[in-house]
Amino acid sequence: MSEERIKEINRQIIFIQMLAMPGVFLFGIGLYALFTPSGEAFMEILNIKAVQYGLIGFGAITLIVEIRFMIPLLIEIAKFRRESDS
Repeated sequence: MSEERIKEINRQIIFIQMLAMPGVFLFGIGLYALFTPSGEAFMEILNIKAVQYGLIGFGAITLIVEIRFMIPLLIEIAKFRRESDS
């Protein structure tokens, strides 16, 4: 594997992370809304349990998809580093 392939993999990882960022944000907002005392969320809609669970669910699905795409790329980088160390 060449250095060009490593750069391409790093670009792909950054792209995947950028696509997953809204999901991470929604997941965090959902957790915030779930664990704030009842009625004290900064937006009124975040006090609704269905919205809280929906945000957490959508964020979790986004994170799972991100992991599904990231693992093969990370494995490929690890193999390259193992080969270059030996």
